[in-house]
Amino acid sequence: IEGMLKHLKAFKSSSSRMRPPPTLEEWIQKENGMKTECRDIEVFVEERHPSSSKWLREELILENRIQVGDFVDAQDSSGKWYEAVVKNVTEDTAKVHYFGWNSRWDCAIRRNHGSDLVKGIAKNADPPCPLWSRSNRWRENVTVGAEIEIRDSSSLVQRPIWFKGIIRFIGEENDAPRDTSGGAEIETHEQESGTSDEEKKMLILLKRTRQVLVEVPQENFNSPASPRKPKRGWMGAKASPSFDESILNEPVAEPPFIRWVNLYGEEICELGTHLKVESLQKVSPAMINYSHHPSRPLVEVLKSHNNIFGGGFVRESLRGIPAAPGSIGLQNLGN
Repeated sequence: IEGMLKHLKAFKSSSSRMRPPPTLEEWIQKENGMKTECRDIEVFVEERHPSSSKWLREELILENRIQVGDFVDAQDSSGKWYEAVVKNVTEDTAKVHYFGWNSRWDCAIRRNHGSDLVKGIAKNADPPCPLWSRSNRWRENVTVGAEIEIRDSSSLVQRPIWFKGIIRFIGEENDAPRDTSGGAEIETHEQESGTSDEEKKMLILLKRTRQVLVEVPQENFNSPASPRKPKRGWMGAKASPSFDESILNEPVAEPPFIRWVNLYGEEICELGTHLKVESLQKVSPAMINYSHHPSRPLVEVLKSHNNIFGGGFVRESLRGIPAAPGSIGLQNLGN
């Protein structure tokens, strides 16, 4: 903002005829030399007088209002940020469950930077942050054809196996729930403190109901039947004149090869969460040309001395920069 004000001030002083001021996008493009997508947001600024007085809205800070069931961004001990849900809260710590990971990876982290490091908490993890302020907002930006990670339909709850999946269709937020049978068994969690095992449910981020149709090629390979391809069209007759024609273009689910999953559930994760992301570029093996510089004399090996084979090791290898990283000079030791 300060740079933009200086730019406008210089523009006014150098031009007698006022032109429309540049937009924020134009200014950023001019300063950075690149196109930037901008969004207009409103911010609320609070002041306090004197500066040592208490903030009127201090209770709204996340570390002061965090409670069980809140969805946050949480960091693990290795420094990676994930979507998470708060499972337990104490005065100094907050126990979180990382989305897409089994409960055995649940971890207690500090509520704020001023909290003391107590035994049993992740020392290298920062306090929780608002949801999607550190983690990637990939669920909202998913597109047809995008690759994701999806659980193997036959894997155990405690030991999930992850495959690569492809988004084939994206449902609307207000669509009627589709049948998600044939997918992986998902771990259930207590929704409120004190609930019984019968009341445990699968976690759904922010309780959003959008579903996606995912093709899992690995499930097709593991099936004893012949390979299948996604079918399109509604398998059935039109029930009424108000029949939605768009359903005819919707691929038909054939679980577990092609199945519906909750976009905001734990059955799918962003690509790279558990699986190693392959490089987009094919990397060829490192090839080094061992050429001899003409300015250096040749190395003499097994030079005879008085016609006696094996004698005359009088010259050492050439000195200088190795031909390849990590290479060393070797001398023939004769068997």
